[in-house]
Amino acid sequence: MGFKNIEKKSPGYRLLYSVVRFWHNQVFYRKVIVVNKENIPKDANVIFTPNHQNALMDATALLFTIPRQLVFMARADIFAKPAVAAILYFLKILPIYRSRDGKGSVQKNKLIFERTVDVLTSGNGLVILPEGSHAGVHYLRPLKKGFARIAFQTEEFNNFSLDIKIVPVGVDYSNYQDFRTTLLVNFGPALSVSDYYAQYKDNPALAMNALKDELTESMKRLIVNIESKDYYELYDKLKDIYSEKMCSAMGFPDAGQPHKLKADQEFVKRLSAYEDSYPEGMPVLDGLVRKFIKKRDQFGLTNPMLAKGTASVFSLLLKSALLLFTLPFFVYGWLNNLLPTVLTIWAGGKIKDPQFKSSFKFVVSMIAFPLFHLLQTFVVYLLTAPVWMSWAYLISLPLMGAVAWFWYDGFKSLKKQWKFFGLSNKQKPDFVKMMADYQSIIEQADAIVS
Repeated sequence: MGFKNIEKKSPGYRLLYSVVRFWHNQVFYRKVIVVNKENIPKDANVIFTPNHQNALMDATALLFTIPRQLVFMARADIFAKPAVAAILYFLKILPIYRSRDGKGSVQKNKLIFERTVDVLTSGNGLVILPEGSHAGVHYLRPLKKGFARIAFQTEEFNNFSLDIKIVPVGVDYSNYQDFRTTLLVNFGPALSVSDYYAQYKDNPALAMNALKDELTESMKRLIVNIESKDYYELYDKLKDIYSEKMCSAMGFPDAGQPHKLKADQEFVKRLSAYEDSYPEGMPVLDGLVRKFIKKRDQFGLTNPMLAKGTASVFSLLLKSALLLFTLPFFVYGWLNNLLPTVLTIWAGGKIKDPQFKSSFKFVVSMIAFPLFHLLQTFVVYLLTAPVWMSWAYLISLPLMGAVAWFWYDGFKSLKKQWKFFGLSNKQKPDFVKMMADYQSIIEQADAIVS
């Protein structure tokens, strides 16, 4: 399937989609949480517009959570080589030309608009990332007008009969780079391009700006949007320190997603009001938080750990005994998954752009683990007589790999808990001062919230 029939699904695409979706939703991420999916119009021509924080993973976040085929829009310069263009068309990606792409390039968009009509009227969704570029920040950057231009010109090409809906999407990551983290996809109410038809016919530029402004406000409501220019880092760090208490204050049963998003949004809102009313208090609070984080990181502790307090000796001993008992399973899983694990980590370390690390790890891990599992099984087959042993070994590799990961994750957590327990009992001056700073931060956050 190429450019001319990009709206159709080929058997090869269906197979690739199924494999990659499994790796994305079940393996790479610990949890993929989708909220407000009812905001997606069922029988409408839809353009999805997500925020852009994490390179390729923003696209896959939509691709594997929206119940319809998606076609993506990307800048035209990456289609320059025919071989690359063929791959991009296979992956359901269309080029969009800009004036900077050379003389006459924009005229090529007429053919693109024909394809977008086919995409939309075939029940597919069109995805445009309106920020234009990615950045790992918790605020919405200025939107480009490209999404509005595509929407209006596609409508114009079809005599304003498509009634295109634009669905804003907020994508949030518990961690941009790490494996087995949480992904949240949040859909907002759809915007109707038809509301701007009359204005567009009279003044296209004003209509595109008006639609862009409406989408901007809609997207801000779906993400953690920190607008403070002077104290962005303070907002970002303080919301995480206070997250458990904020979730509790808002009556949520836990501090996981989507509760954390709502709690963070409310906390940012109240901290912004505090900054407006008492700007003189911000430098002091900023200095206190920076000092606390430096000490916290030196001790190797985490915000959830400090919020919950030290565990009992009995609990720590029980967890230690369980890890000791299951150590052989970890060793087996770790040794037999060592090569693809090392390759994935090494490959991620070669990427300079932090926001591309997870994208690269995702692709490399999806290829490396099955490949090494098959190669290792072939070696076992050559060295052993019974075929059933090779099959048993192959089945054990992903299962024990998962066990090894959970074991190691539990080991790291338990190690920190024992350290926290020891520091709490020894009461060394540096630790006591850090805990006093933490308590002071919580009290000041309490006052800000209340």
